[in-house]
Amino acid sequence: MQEKLRLDISNRTATITIDDPETRNALSGETLDLLGDACRSVAADEIVRVVVVRGGGDRVFVSGGNIAEVNKAVGGQHKSPGAAAMLALGTITKPVVAAINGHCLGGGLLVALSADIRIAVDTATFGIPAVRLGVAYPQAGVDLLVQEVGASRARELLIMGDRIDAEAAASIGLIHQSVATDEFDNAVDQAVATLLGNAPLSMQASKASVKASADRAGADTPGDAAARHIADAWASDDAKEGTAAFLEKRPAQFEGK
Repeated sequence: MQEKLRLDISNRTATITIDDPETRNALSGETLDLLGDACRSVAADEIVRVVVVRGGGDRVFVSGGNIAEVNKAVGGQHKSPGAAAMLALGTITKPVVAAINGHCLGGGLLVALSADIRIAVDTATFGIPAVRLGVAYPQAGVDLLVQEVGASRARELLIMGDRIDAEAAASIGLIHQSVATDEFDNAVDQAVATLLGNAPLSMQASKASVKASADRAGADTPGDAAARHIADAWASDDAKEGTAAFLEKRPAQFEGK
């Protein structure tokens, strides 16, 4: 792997580290390509029994999409940048642990939601700022969010755009565990040890059963109305304004068009 993402394998555990300090571990196209490659690699590696994903450094898990790239993508025909790669962890049949070592925002939350177990340091914050950029969260991300926290909480996170702390995230089921900084690595290690001791085929069957249950609960693809609204948001002038304002470090002036 290259510098923005590292893949390390030890003790039957693959650790994927998203590490781009210049962008606070933002998900550029290059990073998403590397993430997809890493997921395919560990999925095919018979030695690997457990996968851990984390952010480089000690303050940020993933800060979201690379807004400079998002700014260039808005307008015209909607194409959600990198949604499939952000969801790649969810295609791995082995157990996946998100070790959320810092702030987890936007696309970073989608990466975390794709994991089976989410453990966060208690100083982490969580949020989906799409409404403050004038874009729309990928439907696949909304589906996962609704499955994990319910429609009411999902609406709140999506339309308010506020950040919540780790305690609040745990209380609504967004993460499974919030731990103090000095206990974080031990908590992740304990979870990995438990998973390594469990029967691989049983865990694989459990993951497949849960997915099948969730798939039956809703449609496989977004409805026509949702798809149209998502496309409209990405093609809007507001999306251009929101991402430009972020890059220029100024308040956005949205006009609803």
